[in-house]
Order: sequence, then C-alpha cells, then structure tokens
Amino acid sequence: MTNSVVFTFVAIACVSAIPLLALLILVRHEQRLTSMLPYLISLAAGALLGAALFHLMPEAAELFGAGKKFGCGIFAGFFGFLLLERFLRLHQHVHRAHDEHRTAPFAVLNLAGDAVHNFIDGAIIGAAFMMDTRLGVTTTFAVILHEVPQELGDFGVLVHAGHAPLRAIMLNFAVATTAFAGGAATHIAGARMEAVVHGLLPVSAGMFLYIAASDLIPELQREDCTSRSVAQVSLVLAGALLLMLLA
Repeated sequence: MTNSVVFTFVAIACVSAIPLLALLILVRHEQRLTSMLPYLISLAAGALLGAALFHLMPEAAELFGAGKKFGCGIFAGFFGFLLLERFLRLHQHVHRAHDEHRTAPFAVLNLAGDAVHNFIDGAIIGAAFMMDTRLGVTTTFAVILHEVPQELGDFGVLVHAGHAPLRAIMLNFAVATTAFAGGAATHIAGARMEAVVHGLLPVSAGMFLYIAASDLIPELQREDCTSRSVAQVSLVLAGALLLMLLA
C-alpha cells in the first residue's frame, strides 16, 4: 500500500471522527440539546445553502460553464429528490397503520445528500494526496472546517425527525463511510474517477438546495416567537456565510 493511500484513509478517518466527537459532547447535555434543535435546523439549512451556492455550484460552473449541462445537473439533483420524497411519503402513508416509528422523509433525503457529498469529499482528498502530501493535508483541513458545522446541522435534522441522539450519531457515522469509498475509488480508478466526481458536483448542489428549501426552511416557518425567529434566520445566514468563507 502506497503512502498516498495510507495518508488518504487516515485523513478521511480524521474528517469523519472530529465532527462525531463534537456531537458526542453535545449529546451529554440532553436538555440543552432539546432546546438547541430549532437552531441546529437553522444552521443545517444555512450550511446546505452555503455548500450548494458557494462550494458545489461554483466548482461545477468552472468545469461545465453556466450552460445546459450545469443547469441539467442541478435540476437532476433537485427533481430526483422531489421524486424520492414523493415516493417516501406515499410509502410511509401506506404503512403508517403498521409502523408509527418510520423515519421522516426529509431525514432520509438529508442522509442521501450527505452520503453523496461525503463521497465527493473522499474522492477530492484522495486526488489531493495522489498529487502532493502537503496539498492533501491542506485539503483535509479545509474539508474538516466545512464538515463540522454541516454535521452538527445534519445531527439536528435527524433528532428533529425523531431519532434518539445516539442513533443519530450512528447514522451520521454510517453515512460518513462513503468518504472512504470515494477515496478508494479515486486511487483505483485514477483519472477516470475525476469525470464521475465532476458530474456529481451540480447534482449534489441540486440535492442540497431541495432539502434546504423544501424541507428545512418550512420547518422554521412554524416559529411564531419574534426573538426566536430572528435567532433562527440569523443562524441560516451564519451557516451560509461560514460555508462561503470556507469554500
């Protein structure tokens, strides 16, 4: 096993572990966690918008230009998640009488979008280490910085959907393993993997836009307290701006 492969998997392990450690600290204070959930949802919405608008879409636009391929990729991700949510909601309605503990559709969508995004991150880290170790370390640090706020938000989404905090952490960790698949695929496929990652960028952006605009932001619109509404909107803005600064 070459050094670049070892470095890639160690780096991805760090990217996966650091947000999970932050979540474990948060779970120890369950009463505080309950009161923080609306704000974690706000952070998640902002982080998803920021990742889509300031990270994934600009990269995709550089590769494809702001033409039909770019637009079709975003539409594919957005419309694909619309169809998936329709299917999940219809399926949930049919089986509701038999199982009251099914996962909310928006939580499934969030996990699916996060899985694609983690795969892309893993592939990017793998490619960076294949080129240069210092570039790989820098790339890993950048990924960690944008993963922490996003994973905190994703955790809030899962708990809000009805999952116990520890189960939400386990689901986040399971989804994080797709980064290892992305890193491995890059080292196995080499340059051929680059085309796959490029194609996933606008699709992933469309997925994130759908989750934020269709599922998370409507959840925040239910708040009727002015001070809490201001705090939530501020966190949406903060999450988006943070991802813009880290892009």
